[in-house]
Amino acid sequence: MEKDDKSKIQAHLSNEQTFLAWIRTGIEVMAFGFVAIKFSLFASQIMGIILVGVGALMTLLAYLRYRKTVRQLRKGAYQYSTFLLTVTAVVILIISTILIFYLIRTYHGTGNAQGNGKKPQSVASVKSDTADQLYSTV
Repeated sequence: MEKDDKSKIQAHLSNEQTFLAWIRTGIEVMAFGFVAIKFSLFASQIMGIILVGVGALMTLLAYLRYRKTVRQLRKGAYQYSTFLLTVTAVVILIISTILIFYLIRTYHGTGNAQGNGKKPQSVASVKSDTADQLYSTV
């Protein structure tokens, strides 16, 4: 096998490896969105829906980039592009900023980390309240 053939094979395998990494990233973003929707991690489920959409879009863009790179490698005219990296970085920055503001608002708006605005109760007081409720109905 010639040295030129080995470098072409290596370039195609590297392209495939990059594509699979982007697919994994897209699946992870969609999974986080699904968890956000399923377990109501946010007050609005719209953030989870957006994450699922972003993951699907990342997968589509990764496939398109993979196909474009295959064509370029076959022609011997590969051109590096940072489009997918830039889009991903900007989307992650936007989502992170929204989540930070949401968490700050939730934490500071209630006065505690539990998010219900009430003072945390001890186990003894909860048991006492439950027992009082049971005896008052008898």
